[in-house]
Amino acid sequence: MRVLRVLPALPVLPALALALLPLRAGAEWTEAAESCAATADEVLALEQCDIALASGRLDTVETVSTRANRAMLLSNAGRGDEALAEIEAAIGIEANLPYFHSIHGRVLHGLGRMEDAIAAFERALEKAADPANAEIIKFGNSTEWDASFMLAVILADLGRMEEGAPHAARAFALDPDEDFAGWLYEAYGLK
Repeated sequence: MRVLRVLPALPVLPALALALLPLRAGAEWTEAAESCAATADEVLALEQCDIALASGRLDTVETVSTRANRAMLLSNAGRGDEALAEIEAAIGIEANLPYFHSIHGRVLHGLGRMEDAIAAFERALEKAADPANAEIIKFGNSTEWDASFMLAVILADLGRMEEGAPHAARAFALDPDEDFAGWLYEAYGLK
């Protein structure tokens, strides 16, 4: 059963980079890293990510945030293999940030690697639920929503409706006003 043919694109979240990037007046590489996250033009944003990473002057937090945003931009541009390398590099630096595992799942899904995507989304949910990560999770329930939503979509596509139903219910409970979650909730026969 194919539940959803068109998924929303991976968002490049300015909140992620802005929360992680300390401002340094006059630092061109920091400005490029910020533009990587905050620029609506995805081609320009990708160029800004490249400038920031090529500078070699980003600290660890800036590097991991820029790599994650670059992964999302590459995935949105249909460059899945490059996106996968970027998000895996970001996870290699900061493995406890649940959002990075959600991005990883999205990239794997785009590459057609469904079982790997399921595992990545499950890791995102595990990391989000881990109290040890409470200090680094400052992005509301968006990671939990995204991972739950995507698990429900993938499991439905694989015909594993019983396994996916709790994820559809969780996505809807987290954001009942989200159109995709409501549609998915109904598709699972939960409404």
